[in-house]
Parts: sequence; structure tokens; C-alpha cells
Amino acid sequence: MKKFVVSTIALLSAVSLTGCGMFKSQIPELTEEEESLVIEYATEVLLHYDRLNGDKIRPIKYDVVTDEGVTVSDEEYAGVVKDEVNPDPGIQLPEPDPASEVTAVDNTVPEDPSATVVGSLSELFGLDGINIESTGYDVTDFYPSSPADYFVMNATEGNKLVILKFVLSNVSGSDQRVEIPYGDVKYKITLNDTTKNALTTLLINDMGTFTADMAAGASFEVVLVGEFPAADATSISSLSLSVKRESGTCNIIFK
Repeated sequence: MKKFVVSTIALLSAVSLTGCGMFKSQIPELTEEEESLVIEYATEVLLHYDRLNGDKIRPIKYDVVTDEGVTVSDEEYAGVVKDEVNPDPGIQLPEPDPASEVTAVDNTVPEDPSATVVGSLSELFGLDGINIESTGYDVTDFYPSSPADYFVMNATEGNKLVILKFVLSNVSGSDQRVEIPYGDVKYKITLNDTTKNALTTLLINDMGTFTADMAAGASFEVVLVGEFPAADATSISSLSLSVKRESGTCNIIFK
């Protein structure tokens, strides 16, 4: 450590003596007295943080002139700055200006009391000649149950799938292209006191993305899938579906 101190002092001396030649006039020339002060201060600091000498040598004390022109020791000045940053809890601080206070903003979108309640999903979707009837629900670990299906959904660990079932029937008397809208439609399933969005799936009979050509008189089963904790899904006291779009809302109670 002492070799390091000596080398550092030598370097500082060299910098001081070379003046602006080394640093392109970035450092002004120092008088002999100023050079001695720099070297002395650097030596004290280096020795203070030396593990072998830190308990024996302390930095030199200096006086500080505050903004008010009062001369205080460096320790006193450090205490003043500390108190300004972390004031004494016993000090009574002025009351904040109410106009400058930050208030929490509630970003929750409230239910629109003026939203139109639609009597049927067919009306909400604008499907003329197509009936959509809810036929019940299933609680399962996976869906569909047939191993021949190309896509099977599995519930994550600790959860169950809740399958809401519907039947689409073409009662128009003619063949129809059925396309259930999906861009602005939101499906929310409420099981007991928990509400979750219906899952987006790759099922060909997912009502949320269902599109098909239906012959007159034909029927097709579609589903919506939700996932809930197994403890809730195996003890259902209430189950309902809310389907919303800009044109209105349709609510269906399953239990």
C-alpha cells in the first residue's frame, strides 16, 4: 500500500508540474503551495482507506463556508446536509399544498348502466334464422373426450375446465353461411364469485370463432371453455355467462 501511495503522489506531482502540456489546458497551473495541499490531501485520503493504517490516521479537518456565509467544520456541514435529506421525525413539516397533491386514479371501467340488454345470442350476433340455445355445462380435466380429435385441451395443474355448451340450429328454411362475430365480442364466465374471460382455443366448435355453412334444418354444437380452480369447479353454486359487444349485452344463467 505504501508503494501505491508514493506512486500516486509522484503522479499527482507530475500532473501539477507539467501544467497544460499533458491535458491541453484542462487543468490550470498550480502554485507550490497549492501543489503541496493537493499532495497532502491525496496522501491523507489514501492512508485513511488503507486497511493497515485506517484506524490510525484520519483525514484532515476542513472548514466549509455555507451559502449564508457561515464558516463551519466539514463534519458539521455534513450533519446539516444529512438533516435536510432525512429530517428529524419530531420536526413539524408544513402541510402540503392541496393543489399539488397527487391523487390515485381509478382506471376501472364501470359497468355502463345504459347498455342494451339483448334477449338472445342470435339477436346480439345479428344472425337471422339461426337459433342459439344453451344446453348445459361439463366440468372436466380435458376436452374433447374423444381421442380421435386433432386438438385436445388439458386443464393446468390444480384447475378444471368448465365447458359451456350451446346448439346452433338453422331454422331459416334455407342453407346459410354462419359466421359468429368475434372482433368486438367479449365472453366472461362467472363461477360462484369468480369471473374470468373464456379461453381462446383452436377447437373447431369454439363459439367465439365459429364459421360454417349450415344446411336448412341442420344443428351444430358449439362451446365456450373456461378454466377455474378445481375446488371451485367441483362445488358450483352459481354459473353464468355474460356476452358483450358494442350493440348490447346478453346474460345466460346455467345454474
